[in-house]
Amino acid sequence: MKNLRFLFLTSLIVQCNLILYSQNFGTWNVLQLKHKFHNDWVINGETQLRSLSFYSQFHYYEFNGSILKQFTKECGISLGAGNFNTFSPGGNFHAPQVAKEIRITTLVLLNQHVGKLEIENRYKVEFRKFPSAFKYRVRYRLGLAYPIQRDGKLKVVLANELFTSISKVTAANQSIFEKNRISSGLQLKLRQNIQITIGYLEQYDTRYYDETGKRFFQLTTTIIL
Repeated sequence: MKNLRFLFLTSLIVQCNLILYSQNFGTWNVLQLKHKFHNDWVINGETQLRSLSFYSQFHYYEFNGSILKQFTKECGISLGAGNFNTFSPGGNFHAPQVAKEIRITTLVLLNQHVGKLEIENRYKVEFRKFPSAFKYRVRYRLGLAYPIQRDGKLKVVLANELFTSISKVTAANQSIFEKNRISSGLQLKLRQNIQITIGYLEQYDTRYYDETGKRFFQLTTTIIL
């Protein structure tokens, strides 16, 4: 356990120092709460806070919730909704606000294992309501996780997510591709019900109704209630 903590803390210190020496890194902070009931139902709550500099120039926050039906260990379907807010760069929640959005989502999770490698396929459809527009978006995320300790408490994680828009405006402009996000990191299970992931996320974005940042230090905390 001491070796796990040493490796995790070393990784955290190295990544933090790299970020502190670069003005181009933002932060991407996620808190997830999960509660399982009736064996195959899960309630999820999530909030995010993002900044364009290292814990400075906060420009985005969201909060959302969903309920997931787990049909098998490999397949689950969920329905969710949330509030998403993006502000202009240049300060903390700097005016004018770029986007204020209500979003309804449907999601399908398909999981599989190849040896010790965990593979997650996530398909998501979003119905996005802005004050003056209504948009649709489809997302696909491929996630990989591989344990580097026998007990499985410490894992290397990788993910890539593609976004495509299917709104009428997008179709008229012949621009379907919206953005791509790729991330990597270390995932540590601190306790039976607490998990932390520390890593790096980079995205290419068309910047339409979204944040302007490209590189982020990512910290995700997951708590099972």
